Amino acid sequence: MSLNKILREDLIDLSVEATSRTDLFMYISDHLFNKGYVVKEYGQQLQKREDSFPTGLATKTVEVAIPHTDALFVKEPFIYVLKPAEKIVFHQMGTFPEDKVFVYPELIFVLGFSKNDMQLSLLQTLMKIFNDEAAMDQLMKADTEKKLFELLSKQIGCIGGKVK
Repeated sequence: MSLNKILREDLIDLSVEATSRTDLFMYISDHLFNKGYVVKEYGQQLQKREDSFPTGLATKTVEVAIPHTDALFVKEPFIYVLKPAEKIVFHQMGTFPEDKVFVYPELIFVLGFSKNDMQLSLLQTLMKIFNDEAAMDQLMKADTEKKLFELLSKQIGCIGGKVK
């Protein structure tokens, strides 16, 4: 399955108003639940997984986060891309919360897997984009949901992103 099939324009949000990670995850969960992508417990599970396995990344140009949880909480696969209006603290991937290594993502890619084996393919494709300074610069300059969707779709297409 092409990653472009799980990237949808209605799941791009450039002005998320949340002041904490918990608020953000509840906003995400409500939005995705109302659209039929996830089960009701999704937000709690997202928070639980993030607390155990942080997903903040400091890339060459932009700090990002890739929160996700187990496939059993996802009804339909998706990539939900958000730009928070305020800085929200995430812990850096590969660290423990007590290490206090913080990331303040400018872009958040919420990943919904319908099968756990989708995770690796999706993460590999996104990491290629995250490591491309020009691509990330373009994504950050996108001023509409439509523009961000088009840019990300094009980048995924150029990489040939596919999931199992």
